Amino acid sequence: MTALEKLVLALAKAFFAIFPFERGKQTAANAIYLKLLPGIKGQTLFKVGTIKYRLDLHDRIQAIFYMTKLYETETLNAAFKILSVQKDDPVILDVGANVGLMSLQIKDHFPTAKIHLFEADPTVYRQLVDNIELNQLTDLKVNKLAVSAISGESLTFVKSISSMESGWGRIQNEENKNYTAEKYIVQSVSIDQYLKDHQITHVDLLKIDVEGAEALVLKGAAFALRAKIIRTIICEINPAALSAFASSPEEISLLLASFGYAFVRQVDMNSIYSTN
Repeated sequence: MTALEKLVLALAKAFFAIFPFERGKQTAANAIYLKLLPGIKGQTLFKVGTIKYRLDLHDRIQAIFYMTKLYETETLNAAFKILSVQKDDPVILDVGANVGLMSLQIKDHFPTAKIHLFEADPTVYRQLVDNIELNQLTDLKVNKLAVSAISGESLTFVKSISSMESGWGRIQNEENKNYTAEKYIVQSVSIDQYLKDHQITHVDLLKIDVEGAEALVLKGAAFALRAKIIRTIICEINPAALSAFASSPEEISLLLASFGYAFVRQVDMNSIYSTN
């Protein structure tokens, strides 16, 4: 990291620390990153609440988080509200956990939560494990698996074509099959099989962010959804990403409606569905 980049980051952090409103912070940080910090490199330790993160500042989302301490704040607050009404230790499945920006904050607020995390990208998975070990959180279950409709398949995972966007990797589809980005063979698991294998009888929150493969995740949870084992779902809805998997926002809504889940509201790029 150059001296100028360090100065820009320090000034940005100081500015966002005193800026009185959350709205607009991430947009402003995004502009600073793209305009003033192109190609920034380096890792840094960072703390939000009691949680420590080792962040890769080359990654845009992680750099924005470093500058603002914010990550999908509306979604995170919605998750807090959903989980706050639980009397018992909440059970959470985080499908597409990335480096733990959301789940580790949830764990900070709900220390007895049982969180199962899934991340198929091998590089991102290693950073996720590192962040969990950094906080000595031995009660989180981390899985280097692609969650899909069928268990036990060998799938091709294609990393993002942008090195600054680690969260854009996804399993291979018609759009990315010819990408020159790194590709890996990953094993698949369905939600239904995972719940059976780990004897999980209820899930308070299922969070899905898999860059367009959301319908595959839900199809692999058909038994759990039909039986209402899963109470609430936060699902990313990105029309362009869904289209690459021959899916759509309408398919997600219709699929969940067929299992008795109603749309609650939109937060960030995510839709919330509930059995209530």
